[in-house]
Amino acid sequence: MADKPIVYSNFHITGKTRATATGIGFLNEETGSSLVSGEFHMGLTKTNLVHQYAAQVAAGASITLPATDIESWTSVGDKVYIQFVPDVGDEGRT
Repeated sequence: MADKPIVYSNFHITGKTRATATGIGFLNEETGSSLVSGEFHMGLTKTNLVHQYAAQVAAGASITLPATDIESWTSVGDKVYIQFVPDVGDEGRT
């Protein structure tokens, strides 16, 4: 079976403080229904995403970053980069 892309878009942070950062991204492809789990990789640069947090996955709908405290590695005004990575074995990742 050929790899099929799983594309999420419109990800945005919804938490109001660094102690309760939350976010959600929405499925933008019809191929994501087999996605079971994954994690968010976060960091202060695009090439240094060293903080990992488990994602909540609603198969075929959305991925959510649950309330997460990022105060220990951020300061007010920092730009934070986020990447969602599906777990090995999920469709689209081997």
